[in-house]
Amino acid sequence: MLCGCAGHKVNIGAGSHDLRSFIGDHIAQKNGTFALLWRIEKGMISVSLRGAPCFDVSGIAERFGGGRHRGASAFKVPLGTGQADQFWEHWRVTPQGRQSS
Repeated sequence: MLCGCAGHKVNIGAGSHDLRSFIGDHIAQKNGTFALLWRIEKGMISVSLRGAPCFDVSGIAERFGGGRHRGASAFKVPLGTGQADQFWEHWRVTPQGRQSS
């Protein structure tokens, strides 16, 4: 799914734990900005961000209480909370993985 963030084209989608680095890196290189992959596990939204060499994803993760590195960051938010609602609304994604209107 393609959406916009701060004027950048960004690919987002659900991704498995095992493939998130590979898929995220590939997508970020293709679109030139970053990829956001999410999954739901153990009552949490687990989000992985991968950035192209010219794009720092750590600030996005920090906004949601996470962080890590410039090119690869992550965060988790508990389902059913205001923070989860903020995540869904910010990325215009429904919990089922379909883009909202």
